[in-house]
Amino acid sequence: INTNRVEFMQNQKKAIIASAIGNGLEFYDFALYGIFIAIIADLFFPVQDPSAAVLAGLCVYASGLIMRPIGAILFGHMGDRIGRRQAFTLSMLLMGVATLLIGVIPTYSEIGIIASFAIMFCRLLQGLCLGGSFNGAAIFSIEHSSKGNTNFAGSLIAASSAGGMLLATVIGTWALSTFALDLGWRIPFLIGSGLAVFALYVRSSVDETPAFIKSASGRRREKSPFLEILNNHSRSLLFCLSGAALCGALLSILSVYMNVYLTEVVRLDYTEAAFLASVGMITFLVICPFIGKIADKVGTLNVLSFGAIGVIMASYPVFFLINSGSYTQILIAQSVMGIAAATFIAPFTTFMTQLFPVKLRFTGGAVGYGLGMAFFGGTFPLVATKLIESSGNIMSPAIYLIVFGLFGLTTAVSARSGQSSAMFNPS
Repeated sequence: INTNRVEFMQNQKKAIIASAIGNGLEFYDFALYGIFIAIIADLFFPVQDPSAAVLAGLCVYASGLIMRPIGAILFGHMGDRIGRRQAFTLSMLLMGVATLLIGVIPTYSEIGIIASFAIMFCRLLQGLCLGGSFNGAAIFSIEHSSKGNTNFAGSLIAASSAGGMLLATVIGTWALSTFALDLGWRIPFLIGSGLAVFALYVRSSVDETPAFIKSASGRRREKSPFLEILNNHSRSLLFCLSGAALCGALLSILSVYMNVYLTEVVRLDYTEAAFLASVGMITFLVICPFIGKIADKVGTLNVLSFGAIGVIMASYPVFFLINSGSYTQILIAQSVMGIAAATFIAPFTTFMTQLFPVKLRFTGGAVGYGLGMAFFGGTFPLVATKLIESSGNIMSPAIYLIVFGLFGLTTAVSARSGQSSAMFNPS
């Protein structure tokens, strides 16, 4: 018995590490395009107006997000019918291929419009893969975890997403400061494709999840998990979508919008803004595992509800402190935002896997999360910018975030009243 227990713990640890590495590297690959968007726009979408070139690059960036729900259906179908391991491994492989291609594609000046279409294809492929990445990693990790450890396992996957984006920022900054521009922007993409090979090697030694093996044996698999969810699990899908909208808004603020806000509204220079904006993401990464441990003790929905309330209460004070222009107050605000984000997102990773039965879990979580991220949370920077322009109120993003917080709180409260007590009691 002791030997079996030791073997189980070793497999559990290996699965969580492999999932976190794979997910982190996929987010690293996806984030690189956003970091180098101005350079890529100039090299692959050349027009006389530089702003128009950047706009074209942003459209390609957005197309990657739009592909996420499509990837969720595709990889979700595969994950629920064939296996979590195969689906997550394929998404990682294709993401690595797309990242490698971006790093070696000749520019517009060398091969003309083919370069533009090639970059667009790679970005669409990256978005497709991301649709199966986060949820695949979360499910794979959680289904390999023992009872009482699921929120901690899920929180590590959430933290790895931030880790991947931070790694992309660090390597991107290093490459541009070390190498000439025409080579420097390509090196992080090439490094990413090499890291993908390493991640695939780590993943190859991990078995399929016990929950999927047990569920797949002796039952008829759904022909279309997506249609089954629409027909019989639409309420759970709505819970997942609305909660993911808040997750997406928080991650968009930490990874993209705060940098924009600090430069365009607070009027800090880019270097100062980049440093201060990174504090929130670092705080999020560090705090996530601790929140996961707490959620395993007191219950998933208890922490999820507390996290949503925290976002609602912190939104206005955070933006008020940021607008002071004081470094100290901005650092405090960023730390508070990172903690609030971790308190909701860490337990939500486990929450969305509990919404669906094992046979539909990959599809349900991936589609709900993908839709919430792509069409609600992921558009937060654009909508918040437009709100400031139209109203003239620099605090309007805080009010907009409070609306998302209310969505998150409604999700937690509704799930508490509509689901079994196993949903929100300690695992």
